[in-house]
Amino acid sequence: MARLAIPVAVLAVLVWLGGEQVMQINVMDLSDSLRDLSAAQWLCSLAATLAAYIAAAAQERAVMAHLELRPEPRRAFGAAMAAAAVAQTVGFGPVVGAIVRKRLLPCLSLPQSFAVSAGITLAFFAGLALLALGAVAFGPETGTRGEARAALVAVALIGAGLCALPARTMFGLRKPGGSTVMRLAAWIFVDCLALCLAFWSLLPSAVRPDFLVLLPTFLLGLGAGLASGSPAGVGPFEAAMALHLPGLDAHDLLASLLAFRFVAYALPALCGGVWALLGPSLLTREPKLA
Repeated sequence: MARLAIPVAVLAVLVWLGGEQVMQINVMDLSDSLRDLSAAQWLCSLAATLAAYIAAAAQERAVMAHLELRPEPRRAFGAAMAAAAVAQTVGFGPVVGAIVRKRLLPCLSLPQSFAVSAGITLAFFAGLALLALGAVAFGPETGTRGEARAALVAVALIGAGLCALPARTMFGLRKPGGSTVMRLAAWIFVDCLALCLAFWSLLPSAVRPDFLVLLPTFLLGLGAGLASGSPAGVGPFEAAMALHLPGLDAHDLLASLLAFRFVAYALPALCGGVWALLGPSLLTREPKLA
């Protein structure tokens, strides 16, 4: 209840700040805005979402390789996509993802599955923050571009220094190699950019901001939503979009948000949930870890 109180509080503040606009929302106008979304917009958003989940599966594969876990690749790929889809939508991602992964990969112990979830979570938030810094530092002119570039340089120097340290462990954990870090960073960037493209595609073309203008706001909302642990990041993400995209009509913005929630969260979660329930009985017995 305490965890769910965070998005509820954010939504309450959002309604209070934009109470007049909320009261003016008309169901028929919202329905019209949804119908105005073209087939090309839906297809582009679906394709971008698929790319995002493929990137999420690749991140999990990189973390498993670092932890020296080697389940059967095709089964592990499906388990990774299902775990990501269900965990992101249900909320409390690391725990939910670990449970789904353990069910679909019985060769993993529960502590191993939690270790994979922890590695993915830490890597994703680090990559998300780095991408957000880059989006501000090299995106359209803002008042914080200079600070973002300085922070990006500092992060790069710290990262290079940590990689150069001869120690094989850090904080009691085996230090990932440079190739693992670069591999994770690349897939996290693909994941975040694809999700942003999925949302951007569903905005009305007439008033759609440039992709690079939307990107920092999207990353901020995405990170805040995931950090809150709320189902699908509901609350902080909507607040960020509403406060930073004031030029959009309320009905168009709400229609785009609902469509994005369906394409990027509800539909993948449905597919992932079905696979989590039926997958173990449909797949042949998995060999033990190599």
